[in-house]
Amino acid sequence: MDLAVVIVNWNSGKRLGRLLDSLIPLAGELDSVVVVDNASSDASSLQPPASGLPLEWLGLPENRGFAGGANLGVRQRRNRWILLLNPDIAVTPQSIRGLVCKAEAHPRAGLLCGPLLDEKGNPQSRFQLRRFPTWKSVLADVLFIDELRGLFGKPPLGSLILDPSNGDCPQSIEQPAAAYWLLRREAWQQIGGFDESFYPAWFEDVDFCKRLRSSGWQILFCQDCPVRHQGGYSLATLGRSRFLSIYQRNLLRFLKKHHPKAYPWLWLPVRLGGWARQVKAGFDAQRAKAD
Repeated sequence: MDLAVVIVNWNSGKRLGRLLDSLIPLAGELDSVVVVDNASSDASSLQPPASGLPLEWLGLPENRGFAGGANLGVRQRRNRWILLLNPDIAVTPQSIRGLVCKAEAHPRAGLLCGPLLDEKGNPQSRFQLRRFPTWKSVLADVLFIDELRGLFGKPPLGSLILDPSNGDCPQSIEQPAAAYWLLRREAWQQIGGFDESFYPAWFEDVDFCKRLRSSGWQILFCQDCPVRHQGGYSLATLGRSRFLSIYQRNLLRFLKKHHPKAYPWLWLPVRLGGWARQVKAGFDAQRAKAD
């Protein structure tokens, strides 16, 4: 398949071992499995090598963030296809083979992915699939309008609802979360990889997709190529308050880069919305301790 796997690891615990085990049935078809470890301090960096996998471990002395780790891992390979995976993924061979087959059939596809399913098999589409941020969707998020819409059973303003009638045909999308991506190396190289200023994570994937589509490449969602995804481990490791601070900072960085005219008008609402969420997170943490 001319395929290499790149995994960016940071304090992922036993999730990394589960992912490596799920890759074993593909061992004979993979050129390499590269784990870029961002200076983890937990036992994930001590995971025993999965039997039969062409595993390469790149241990970094400092945390270079998701974008820096992904760029380093992809840059190490010369394969046509790069499967970029989060450590909390568990793959199935048929999904990976199917994704590569669809990529071969769509020469302008620079990125492909399939559904993320939780441990019960439910799709995580609201987390995974979204439209590019606009001033309307940003305001709906930071001013809690999306929460109000949810009370009436309506999805967030920036969410993407796919047409289920398309069946197994790949569907063009805007910005899937970077937990399970098949990258065409040519496309990654053309746009210069990830922007490492989105540190340590969040919005580097949105920025990448924005630049990819602007360069004429397609981003395709393949309904029949699902994987399992646990999710939430970075949030649990960082804590909600720290997560919100990073998320807000990188949202503003994205807006300044891609919406420079709207940025000055959006700066204050984003700041106020972020402050309100951090205050709420603090109250929730205190209440949890009291309970």
